[in-house]
Amino acid sequence: MGEFMSHKGMSATECLHKGCPPPSNVFVKDFARWYYKSRQGQLDELPNNTSVRNTIKKFFGGFLRVTGTKIPDELRLDVYIVSSIV
Repeated sequence: MGEFMSHKGMSATECLHKGCPPPSNVFVKDFARWYYKSRQGQLDELPNNTSVRNTIKKFFGGFLRVTGTKIPDELRLDVYIVSSIV
């Protein structure tokens, strides 16, 4: 997450503190795109859908643990990947 925050020109302490509001769906989707483009898969050049989806789930869980703020279900459903990434 720190790499992504640096990429966005932000520090993690700006966004990851107790009581921090949940990120926008645009922010989470940007994170998913960044993760997809910046990682290499084990069997293919890029990570597969399952890897990206699991990373997003870890992001949501980590956000709750660090900030104490639960990501709303509407946002979770909006950003979960159910089709292939192109």
